[in-house]
Amino acid sequence: MSNDRVKLVREISRSGIATVWEGWDNSLDRKVLVKSIHPQFARDADLRIRFEREARAIARLSHPNVVQIYDIQSGEDSLSLLLEYVDGETLGSLLKRRGVLPYGVALRVMTDILSGLEEAHKNGIIHRDLKPDNILIAQTGAVKITDFGLASLRDLPAVTQEGMVVGTPTYMSPEQALGGETGPQTDLFTCGAMFFEMLTGNRLIKGDNLGEAFQNVMKYRTPDLGEWSDFIPPHAIKVLEQLIDRDPSARQESAHATREALISDPPEPVADLTRLTAFLSGNERTEPAIPVEHRKKPHPMILWLVLSAVVLAVVLIGLFSMAKKEQPPVTKSETKQPVDTVVTPPVEIPDTTHIRDTLSRTVDTSQAPPKPKPRDTLAVTPPIEEKPVPTGPSFVTITSTPWARVFFNDSLLGTTPLVTPIKLPSGMGSFLFLNDQIGLPVTRQVQLPAADTIEINADLQESVGRLRVASVRPWADVFVDGQMKFRTPSTQVVYLPLGSHTLELRHPNYPTYHKELIFENGDPVYEVHVDLTQL
Repeated sequence: MSNDRVKLVREISRSGIATVWEGWDNSLDRKVLVKSIHPQFARDADLRIRFEREARAIARLSHPNVVQIYDIQSGEDSLSLLLEYVDGETLGSLLKRRGVLPYGVALRVMTDILSGLEEAHKNGIIHRDLKPDNILIAQTGAVKITDFGLASLRDLPAVTQEGMVVGTPTYMSPEQALGGETGPQTDLFTCGAMFFEMLTGNRLIKGDNLGEAFQNVMKYRTPDLGEWSDFIPPHAIKVLEQLIDRDPSARQESAHATREALISDPPEPVADLTRLTAFLSGNERTEPAIPVEHRKKPHPMILWLVLSAVVLAVVLIGLFSMAKKEQPPVTKSETKQPVDTVVTPPVEIPDTTHIRDTLSRTVDTSQAPPKPKPRDTLAVTPPIEEKPVPTGPSFVTITSTPWARVFFNDSLLGTTPLVTPIKLPSGMGSFLFLNDQIGLPVTRQVQLPAADTIEINADLQESVGRLRVASVRPWADVFVDGQMKFRTPSTQVVYLPLGSHTLELRHPNYPTYHKELIFENGDPVYEVHVDLTQL
């Protein structure tokens, strides 16, 4: 969106919602960050009105720990934010580069984040997509939260529909994953997840792919932080246990209360700017921590065996050396060549020029194929020109049965049907579909062709197991894999991951019905009809 005021210098990143540029503000003679909303979203009138309103509210924050919004620029099919440019790195890149952070440094970063959130929450603004890549750390040591504006955009009608999930799965709160109500405690959970990672080098919620990460969020249980007591001081464990509680009501009541709890009598002072900038300039890396229960001491028997092996090796080396000294020296004349050894004489490398001359003289030209007649030249096939390999982005439309929110490589694209072609990088891409009723993420790996448009259609119901307890006489409590689902009668369909599951129908006065089920891709609904009185 280069214009008279702003010149775009270079593209920094691109997501499903916006493109981020480094720009230069000619009117104020300073470097800026430009976030340009993709045209398919920018054209929507309702989106523009609400987004501009919320962006202006964020611009009024004017807090040292929040990236400042300077201006909003809009055109017929364009919508861009001009933001403060932070010369530094993200918390995500710092964690990759340095690993575990010293407690004082981690405390400084976290308390600054909480200060920025406190101001935002007081003004009724919830981020809902906090993550290390949205925390900027300047070379001067300033810590700033970014992407408030885009977080508000993700739940606009043109992008998705009511009840959507917003957030990055590995830093998402359980209530977000389940499509529940979000509030200040949603941001606080993510703060806890980031603080845990800063202190241990491990993610609170893990997943090798988007689908696994979503499942781990939805079945999340608060971990035992005592296993990390060597790396998290008792002072911080108490605060962290509240921050990362699955129940939002059990978390701290505010960012201010959390910050006060962290800085109240800490075991190590909060790092000042001098220490923080010195740490940022270093390159030493501290490896991720290992929980106590996984760091077992070696068994005494193992130590004894290792020591015995070392002693035995020393004795054998000594005996071998003594035996070698007692052997008489062997003279050259007494040395015999083993009978099964072939002594190969030195190989002389022939003069290749001579070989070529000899070959040219010995070839029988009488056996050479006849020269083609003039008319034969017409049959010669010209060389086939190779077509250039297409390059550039891919364009995708997406539908699903039933509807679903669609994520691409960790970015939300929207809710199906997505009939307007979406511009995505070509190559192999990972799509995740999430429907609230099914409640299980479905993933698809798709090869996206360059400079072409493809349609992706996903049948989510064929990618999960489906169980319906159609009739039970007289009635029963339905348990799947040890968890109660409902009491019959019910028309509810239970959606399960593919694979093996255990079904139990329990009644206090009759034997328990037990069934092992195996679901494979494409299986129909498995219906159960049982008369417990006949067991």
